[in-house]
Amino acid sequence: MSARAVALVAVFAALYVALSLLPGLPTPGDPTGSIRIEIEASLAPLYGLILGPYLGALAAFIGTVLAWLLPPSSANIFGVPALACPAVDALVVGLMVRGRWKAAFSLLAIFILSYWLSPICLPITAYWYVGLAGSFDKLIALALVPPVALALGRSGAWREPNEGDDISSLTARTGLLFALSFIGNEADSALGCATYAFFLTAFYPLDAIRFYYTMAPLIYFLVRVIQALIATAVGVPLLRALKKAGLEVAWAV
Repeated sequence: MSARAVALVAVFAALYVALSLLPGLPTPGDPTGSIRIEIEASLAPLYGLILGPYLGALAAFIGTVLAWLLPPSSANIFGVPALACPAVDALVVGLMVRGRWKAAFSLLAIFILSYWLSPICLPITAYWYVGLAGSFDKLIALALVPPVALALGRSGAWREPNEGDDISSLTARTGLLFALSFIGNEADSALGCATYAFFLTAFYPLDAIRFYYTMAPLIYFLVRVIQALIATAVGVPLLRALKKAGLEVAWAV
């Protein structure tokens, strides 16, 4: 990598670690208060949008590992299956904006299929509801990939916006940013669901894991929507500022 690329990866990895120190936001509708909306994970799609699929994924992965090694995580073994999730988020979004939507679609589909083939969903005839509860939001994201890719590729204006753009054009690009962020966060969730569906079998009975996966699917869906909103709210001014400052980014609003 060039010195510039190394510097960007280091800066964004450090930013991820710094954001991980924040306590996170409570999830509306969660009576236990245990499901937190992590700011750093919410912004992982922006890593792919700014740095591209590979540098963005690398920065997110380094940041995630460092954050996991530091308190309060302190290398907790139950955090291991999630270490690659933010990196996958950045990777999928970066692939989308680089026109490689089929690769992004395939990755998301593989994660969803892996979850359905995990012990907690088998046999599918008996536990189809576990598979559906844990993946319905990922299937929505999967269905969004082709139309979002089509919208991204229709006009060069999506990549090179003009200062004189009208409100409808800006609104459309903001909507695309939200859709990309939602897809990326769902890729993160899909990988996490699949890996934990296998990992947790070493510690808990299958029925207990099935109950966990089916007790609050709508709340987790709401988490992904809120994360996409956070990424959009931060991403619109950030991407435009970086573009105006002359920094080359993978995609601009």
